Amino acid sequence: LTYLVLRRIMRSGGRAEQVVWVYSATSLFALTVALPWTLDDFVVEAPLSGWFALVSVGGCSVLSQQLVTLGFGAVGAGMGTLLLTTELGYALVFGLVLLGDELKWQSVMGSICISAAIAARAWEQMQLEQAPTK
Repeated sequence: LTYLVLRRIMRSGGRAEQVVWVYSATSLFALTVALPWTLDDFVVEAPLSGWFALVSVGGCSVLSQQLVTLGFGAVGAGMGTLLLTTELGYALVFGLVLLGDELKWQSVMGSICISAAIAARAWEQMQLEQAPTK
C-alpha cells in the first residue's frame, strides 16, 4: 500500500520530503487497523516518562528521516548512503560514552570492517566524481 501511494505521489510531481510523511501516515494507519488483534497485548499503563520517551523517539525518527531525505536531494543517493552508514559508528560512540556500554572485541572488529568499507567506497566514489568526462 505504501509503495503504491508513494509511486503515485512521485509520478504526479510530488516533493521528496512528502515521502516521509506519507510513509508515517500509512504506517500509522496499518497499526491502527491491526489494533483490534493486538489490543490485548497493548500496554497503556505506563509512567508519563515512558510515554514521553516513546513519543520523543518516534518524533525524532520522523525528523531524522526527513533530514536524510532532504540530504539525499542535495548530495545524491550514492554519497548519501555512504554518509548514512556512518550512523553505526555514531551509535557505538553514543553507547560507550553516554550509556556506559562495555566495549567488546566484536564491536571493535565490526567497526574496523565497516570503517574500511566506508573509506574504500568513499575513495572510489570521489575518484569517479573527479574523473574527467569524455
